Amino acid sequence: MSFDATISAAGDLIETDPLEQWLDDATSKLQIDPELRLEIRQEFKSHYDEAVSEFLRAGRSASDAGDEAIQSLGNPKLLGEQLLRANRHRIKLRAALVWSARLILPVIAAGLIIALSISAITSSALVSGLGVVGFAGNRDIAENYRERAIAGAPADIRALFDQEIAPDRKEVARKLWEKHPDDLALYANYAQAVTMRDFFRTSINDKDYDAALTDNSLNVMAQGEKLDPCNAYYPLMTANILFNRGTVFENQDSDPKAGWTPSKIQIVSQADVNAALAAMHRAASKPMFNTYGEDLLMRKLSVIPVDRLTDICLRLEYEISTLLPHLNCIRHAAVTSSSYAAAYATDHDAQQIVQDIHAIARKLAGNSKIVVELLVASGIEDLANESEKYIALKGHDVATAQAADKRLQENKKLVASSRTDFRGTPEERAREGVLFGKVIHQLLPDPNTVAPMRQAEYDVTDQLAIAVIAFCVMGVGLLYAVRVLLGRWAPGERDNQTRLMIPARQLVAIILLGVAAPILVYAIYARATSLGGREYGLNHTGLRVVIEYVLLLIAVLGLTSTLAQRAIRRRAVELGITLPKLKIEFVNASAVAAGILALVCLAVAVASVTSGVLDFLPRSQQQPAQVGLVIAAWVLLSYIPVCIFRNKKRGTEARPPHTLVLARSMFVPMIVGAVLAALLGLPLRSMEKHDVRQVVSGNQPLLVYKEVESTSFNALREHVLEREGSAQSEVSSPMPSPALH
Repeated sequence: MSFDATISAAGDLIETDPLEQWLDDATSKLQIDPELRLEIRQEFKSHYDEAVSEFLRAGRSASDAGDEAIQSLGNPKLLGEQLLRANRHRIKLRAALVWSARLILPVIAAGLIIALSISAITSSALVSGLGVVGFAGNRDIAENYRERAIAGAPADIRALFDQEIAPDRKEVARKLWEKHPDDLALYANYAQAVTMRDFFRTSINDKDYDAALTDNSLNVMAQGEKLDPCNAYYPLMTANILFNRGTVFENQDSDPKAGWTPSKIQIVSQADVNAALAAMHRAASKPMFNTYGEDLLMRKLSVIPVDRLTDICLRLEYEISTLLPHLNCIRHAAVTSSSYAAAYATDHDAQQIVQDIHAIARKLAGNSKIVVELLVASGIEDLANESEKYIALKGHDVATAQAADKRLQENKKLVASSRTDFRGTPEERAREGVLFGKVIHQLLPDPNTVAPMRQAEYDVTDQLAIAVIAFCVMGVGLLYAVRVLLGRWAPGERDNQTRLMIPARQLVAIILLGVAAPILVYAIYARATSLGGREYGLNHTGLRVVIEYVLLLIAVLGLTSTLAQRAIRRRAVELGITLPKLKIEFVNASAVAAGILALVCLAVAVASVTSGVLDFLPRSQQQPAQVGLVIAAWVLLSYIPVCIFRNKKRGTEARPPHTLVLARSMFVPMIVGAVLAALLGLPLRSMEKHDVRQVVSGNQPLLVYKEVESTSFNALREHVLEREGSAQSEVSSPMPSPALH
């Protein structure tokens, strides 16, 4: 007999093995559930082995014992029908569980991951607008959240928000005041909208300067002064507009060693300058200064929820946009008037201008609602002292110059001491966290709110980190699924259809040990002990927290994968199959990497159309970069069919049976682990809500300072206000018309 004939005969003997043939016939109806089929085959093999042993003990030969043992098992066709009827419900239940794991669990995991990460992503988007941290594309995210937060606001309050993004802010503010003509706060809002426009001349012959717009703005301020005659706000804004129209600042080189010198200004209209100085004098004689910013802010904050750190970030954004805009206008008027007094005015007029600046600084300090206002008031007081010293030295009045210099040095010392007090010691700043440490670091944070604010930041960070861990666990499960898809063309496809299910108790144990235990141990370490370092803020421990969570991620992935693989291999041994070692082939790994990179390129290209992902590039290079990203994604996606073709071509090569069983079976435990990891992060949302409500109590703005014990703060304020008694007599006389030398 030839060699080929011998091999063929051996093949026929293998194919016609009576036991294997009987097992195939008996379990053919169960091929819809390969694992159940293997399980029942293994049971029949056990019965067969027991029957063979009994027949051998009875004296049968090995051949006869095998034949009789097969006959004792029964009719395979009849048994197949009975097995199908008996296991029909079990097959359906197992199929439902498998499809649930395939379709429902990934969706649940993705939803939980989004719920955990949304607070951190939105907070980052809003905080980036405050100049702290952020990421590209944050503008759309921030805008979407703002819209949702104020969606239920009453129409009048909604208009206060809408005017900030309206093309014509002044028109929206005007219509809102016309609906409530007796509301002084809404008129102040209208006046502020007017002052937000650009009145600055760039030169005497500035072609873009709109004189009609300036006249209209002056009319608005004049009407405001009639409606609120005791308020210094409107004449100050009038002075700012007139100074902008009547003067142009010139570039000059300053020498710090030479001391203070007046800014170089070129007078465009002496009449406007005289009118601006008269407005400054009227402002100095008014009994109060009120921008109504706090009133308007409280109306806005009343409709913003206080549940998430995102809400605090949004409130801070509106507090800054509502309370601060007028400060630049006041400072500009003070700088211009002090420079004019030092360089152009007569001695008598200069003294009156300086006294007016002193009075305005005191009014601003007395009205200050936030620390920044007090610092600006202190800066204006410095301007008054510097110009008074300069004028006195120019007139050889040494005594007056020395008195002004003494007040100036005292004020600078108090400012330096106050800034140190506001910012705190390095130890205090390390405990403040990101928001208090970077946004509110000069705003005297209430010591009772520092700890809950810091903890709220950790709550959000922990949610994001848990979401990343859950995402990575789910991603590993999806990579196993991709590995199966890329290997579908291997020989022995029927064997590779088997998916082994880990028994429920073992699966629970694996998930608890691989996912829950590491996360809970880390939570106890970080939150319940001092070893976690959470008494310090994220601005101090950020890198450490990142490293800790990377190690936690490695532990979760390693434990879950190892325990799941061991359980699947034990299950395979029970079913009588041998699983080869799972190998990650270069072709498959490169295809997965190409797919991921292609998706990243497409995501960046699409996001760059609607957001600022590519804002770091010059505008002329952004469109070519978008085209390049699309081309790169197309090239990477084209590589995947090449990998599939190579896998299919290699299908003629012999591979071990059950090559993909392990990869196919790992999907379910990894997805279940991702769901559990995300569920463990949900309590952090309740903790965040609790801590945030401790920070913001009674809808109180964070930037509006409360009564706090600060020696340097009170000393600075008292120093600015110390001459308030004499100020009234100094500014009570009518302002003469200054004359140009």
